[in-house]
Amino acid sequence: MLKASIPQGIYLDNGGLFSQRPQRRTKKNAETGIEILAAMHCKALNIGIEELEYGPSFLHQTARKYGLPLVSTNLRHKDGTSPSWINESLILPIHGNKIAVLGIIKPLPTATAQPGLNDLVRQDPAKALQKALAKLDNKNIDFVILLSRLNSTETFALVDQFPQINMAISRDTLQRKVLTTDSGQKIMRGGKNCSNFRSALLRPLDDGSYAITPQATRSLRTDNHDKTIDRIIEQGM
Repeated sequence: MLKASIPQGIYLDNGGLFSQRPQRRTKKNAETGIEILAAMHCKALNIGIEELEYGPSFLHQTARKYGLPLVSTNLRHKDGTSPSWINESLILPIHGNKIAVLGIIKPLPTATAQPGLNDLVRQDPAKALQKALAKLDNKNIDFVILLSRLNSTETFALVDQFPQINMAISRDTLQRKVLTTDSGQKIMRGGKNCSNFRSALLRPLDDGSYAITPQATRSLRTDNHDKTIDRIIEQGM
């Protein structure tokens, strides 16, 4: 049961939530996906290109409706400021510790007809992370995790620049794998169609460290989202 597993850690989602399959590419399915994540007590959704499919206003209003926190460290207004509805980083408590969650989006489309999207820009990931991590310096953070919409090679190179980052989840179509930098940082490579590590549960271990358990959100792939919501509620959410 979902209710039994969620309190043991922090449930995170690395974005790419909205289906790109033509038969499922609807606002209703997009909203239901957000509703499901909120029902699963997801603590952070990293904004990907897919989440901007119906424009920033739709994403903002729908996430607020269901209470789903959004994170993106390098998605900004053209003037460099962070949109009020996007968290540059999130600090989450878990077993008395502070977990910082950051998110990186890949390059935005060069031209789009989506309302409001042309007002947003993607900052250089390294520069954005440098600024965000500097703001966390005096907040007594115990663990930093990066949700990255970049592939594992790009994510590895990025994480390797910042020893403050303990773990990252990347987006890949390659076989699922855990990569380790020389400093011991872990990069969870996404797996085919990003199904294995796209969403994950961050769990504390007895020795004080943390581990990520893959939580493929299979419920988001079902054809009847309403029945999925009903089943989640029946399980005690």
